[in-house]
Amino acid sequence: MLAFGLVYPTFTSYALEAAHSSSGFGASLIGAMNMLFGFLSSLLVTWLYDGSHRAISITMVLLGGLAIAIFLVLHPRRS
Repeated sequence: MLAFGLVYPTFTSYALEAAHSSSGFGASLIGAMNMLFGFLSSLLVTWLYDGSHRAISITMVLLGGLAIAIFLVLHPRRS
């Protein structure tokens, strides 16, 4: 999370660099996905909350695993 505010906008602009005419749509899609996953993760934390810190820890592990799984599916190994 260190320097997240500096890294995230930079990589977003690099990702949108290839989409010249539809970069506005791409930016709005990225924003919508951020809001959606923020909403879903807060629902998960609320559902798992039992008075301890375990709910946020479990949610972070689950979403980290989901991010790794998505990465591995979208970027298969090169031979």
